[in-house]
Amino acid sequence: MGLLTTYNDTNKVTDSALRVQYAVESDKCAYRGWIDAPMPDGGTVQVWVDGEKWFYRVHRYATKSYSYVGMDEATAKACQNAKIAQYTRAFSRVVEGDAPPDPEVSPDPSTTLTLGYTYECRSDIVAQHVDGHMWEVVINVNEDDEKFSYELPSNPASLFTAENQRNYDE
Repeated sequence: MGLLTTYNDTNKVTDSALRVQYAVESDKCAYRGWIDAPMPDGGTVQVWVDGEKWFYRVHRYATKSYSYVGMDEATAKACQNAKIAQYTRAFSRVVEGDAPPDPEVSPDPSTTLTLGYTYECRSDIVAQHVDGHMWEVVINVNEDDEKFSYELPSNPASLFTAENQRNYDE
């Protein structure tokens, strides 16, 4: 039997199925100023926060592991690169500004906190030599992300974009 030059359901071995969990925390935001929140599509939303305001932090955790086996080295490297591209996605992060100031100490309304997106692959994806000329690619998805909302979300998954969700639908 020769080594495979493709990676698909024929040589895919699932170690653990997809598991997505959400956790919602609430807290008060002691902040006075504008928050510039860019959207993944390039648009920007400005939010004015003054004094204490409740907000909700929604965490999403996704885990899954699988591998593609029985490939030659070139196919394994191509598979690894394709999976890294597949699992690279946008994560929201603070990119400018300090922690929100206490409005009682510094009531400066011009303080701005800028949120942005970084693109990262947070999954472990490794092409590894097995024996002889045989290679495999092991994928361990162990990702977390968080979003903020001023409304208690009835469906936490709705805060995460389709772009971020698509990588899990394999």
